Amino acid sequence: MPPAAGVVTAPTNGACGIVPAVLAYYDRFIKTVTPEIYMRYFLTAGAVGILYKMNASISGAEVGCQGEVGVACSMASAGLAELLGGSPEKVCIAAEIGMEHNLGADLRPGCRPGSGAVYRAQRDCGG
Repeated sequence: MPPAAGVVTAPTNGACGIVPAVLAYYDRFIKTVTPEIYMRYFLTAGAVGILYKMNASISGAEVGCQGEVGVACSMASAGLAELLGGSPEKVCIAAEIGMEHNLGADLRPGCRPGSGAVYRAQRDCGG
């Protein structure tokens, strides 16, 4: 990747390493990054970030560190799915999976299945 002329902390200072790290992985192990790839990745990741900003929050002070890192993982997952040729539906699924495991809603020994926030949202939304 070319040297950066500036620094963009996306989505926040606290979670700013995740989005570029996934693109760096893609560049090193999958395919050399071109200007078109930069554009596709960051437009997709940015669109997901905008959805969180408009409908929830990207701030760790508001949603906690899991929410902040979850947004970054969600953005990076969506961007990577786009670069790997995922359909719009697959990109959205990747974004959802990127968030879900940062919310503490995965199954844990001794927890009642279906009690987590993600499971309630999936149930209530028909997912």
